[in-house]
Amino acid sequence: MTGTVTRENYDFVGWEGIMKTLICGSRIIKNKGKNWEIPNVVKESLDLLISNNDEVLIGDSSGIDSYVQYYLYKAGYTNVCVYTSGNVMKSNVGKWPEKRISGNGDNKNAQHLEKIFHMSEETELGLAIWDGGDIETFICILCLAVLRKRCRLYLINENKWQEIASVEDLERFAGNEGKISDDDMVFMLKKCGFSDEMTYFITSDEGISPYYLARIVCMAPITLDEKTQLISKLLARQNKKYDTFNSVIENVNRKRSFKQIKYDIREIMDYRVKQSMWTYFWNLYREICQAKEFMYNHSDDMFCDGPSYLYTEWYDTEELMHKSSSCGLFMFCEDVEKYIKTEEAENGCPDELCNGYYRMEAWDTMDTGWNEPRYDYYYDCRGKVCWFEKLIPKKVDGENKYYLPESRQFTSGKLDISLRTPYKVGDIVHIDCRPFGPPFHAMILESRDQWDCCFPNIVFRIPGTDEWRLTPLKHRMFYKDHTWGTYEPMLSPLYRLRKVREDEFSADDHKLLDLSRMISGDENKAEAVWAAWGSESGRDVCWEKVLEIFNR
Repeated sequence: MTGTVTRENYDFVGWEGIMKTLICGSRIIKNKGKNWEIPNVVKESLDLLISNNDEVLIGDSSGIDSYVQYYLYKAGYTNVCVYTSGNVMKSNVGKWPEKRISGNGDNKNAQHLEKIFHMSEETELGLAIWDGGDIETFICILCLAVLRKRCRLYLINENKWQEIASVEDLERFAGNEGKISDDDMVFMLKKCGFSDEMTYFITSDEGISPYYLARIVCMAPITLDEKTQLISKLLARQNKKYDTFNSVIENVNRKRSFKQIKYDIREIMDYRVKQSMWTYFWNLYREICQAKEFMYNHSDDMFCDGPSYLYTEWYDTEELMHKSSSCGLFMFCEDVEKYIKTEEAENGCPDELCNGYYRMEAWDTMDTGWNEPRYDYYYDCRGKVCWFEKLIPKKVDGENKYYLPESRQFTSGKLDISLRTPYKVGDIVHIDCRPFGPPFHAMILESRDQWDCCFPNIVFRIPGTDEWRLTPLKHRMFYKDHTWGTYEPMLSPLYRLRKVREDEFSADDHKLLDLSRMISGDENKAEAVWAAWGSESGRDVCWEKVLEIFNR
């Protein structure tokens, strides 16, 4: 619709006299620059509202709210009510009457919902100025359509008006369902440390589910800040316009009330929809943020009530055992980071991939009854937190309380990542679980049935010994421990798994190369070796025994 705007061609048949008109629009007007102005055709509609003395309901956000407020103020218009969902009014240039609506949700987008719902219910008409981007304007128009209140929509990028009289009129703006693309998976796997070989095999094979990708991110050898960034990237792939539109359409078709429609929109915007991968991502993101908040909660207090005890821990290849040594009590996380950096500089650690890490126990001394959760944090040699465990107090064996892990999805623990690998019988691969154990080389024995967590299996000389071991790669039973028999590093070897390059072979690798030539890529021979090794009670064996088994 173009040309001069009049009450008649505004096309809201049946309404006369002064009306309440909700004005909404984009908070950020994309690709229009700072000098963007309200188009003349929109000014004509605003002038019509002014001439009729309609009551204008408007928000206090940036973008269109601010532009329209300034236009009405310059026109000296007073019949305006400004709505806000915050404690502080962000914009009310005309000092008009204000209406504060309390928020209802955990994130900033959800905070706007109650304002949108109230405005759409209290108005009679709608006027939207939109670039097709933000979800808030879309939901506002959607609510007006559900309530059978017509909305005149000016499309900024198309420079035209469109009448919205039904929910179906908004379908073209909803877009497609959000998804995690192959490019997203490649990007995230590489950020988590996967080799090019593993990354392209995983994504070109049969791929992995978005849920599993998020799980990989949570246990990856990267900082908590990097993990929140990657999970935020996953969350950004959701198309909330698509999800809200389809939710509303379904509810309208089932003749459900506006109360139910609002409830379901809140569930989507606040990531509470059950069995939704977006809710799963949000919960992971929130758990990491809560762990970070607990760690820094008392950093600015003069008298800190959350002391932390720091330990340095490592696997000792000489004494063949996992060791832990106390570093002392710290009151602030900044002091912990400074201590680690100083200590590692004195030890001559070249980079973050050192064989050793730091574990910090964070306590709340105000919780004398051990009633609240606490956290353990794991630092790399740069003084950066990469993993954590949330510990829950539980009574065990009577009245005594112990802190037990709530889950191990942010450390690893006994949870193994089970992914297929591109490696075949006889391939020599690099195993790197630092900072939880020293790196070493191994030979792939059986590579069949890799959907099974027991495959592939590997043959290698146990670091720090002259003994050889045959074990499933994914089970992480790589190191000998005089106390427990086996020490398992708290990091899956799949993150940095790759073939050993020609220039990386050392004199110590000649035995692995000999075994590779003997097995000559034959899966049947590999299976026979497994069976023969198992007949030795699955124990670690000397090199001579390895040769005997391979030559049977």
